Amino acid sequence: MILEEKTYNKRMTGSQQTIFNAIEPALFKADAKFRGVHEYCFSETSPDDGITLIDGIKHVKDEVIKHLRFEAPAQQYLRETFVSGDEWNEDDRINEEV
Repeated sequence: MILEEKTYNKRMTGSQQTIFNAIEPALFKADAKFRGVHEYCFSETSPDDGITLIDGIKHVKDEVIKHLRFEAPAQQYLRETFVSGDEWNEDDRINEEV
C-alpha cells in the first residue's frame, strides 16, 4: 500500500494524481498483496487532532488504524481513480465532528 498524507484539508496535486493513477494498475498486477494507493487527508495534522478522510471518506481514528493494519473491509482498498482538485470543495471540508 502506498499512502499520500495531506494535512490542513489539502489534496494531492494534479500531477501526483496522474502519477499514482498511472502506476497503481501495474503495482496490482505485479503483486497480488498490493492494497492500492490511498490519500489520507487530515483536517489538522493527524487523527488525534481532527477529522481524517481516506480517499475522500470520513473515518474515525479506530477505522484509520484498522485501514493501516490491513484489517478494514476489502472494498476500502479499492477505488477507481483519484478525483482532481488541490483542496476539498467547500461541501467536502471537514470541520464538523464525527
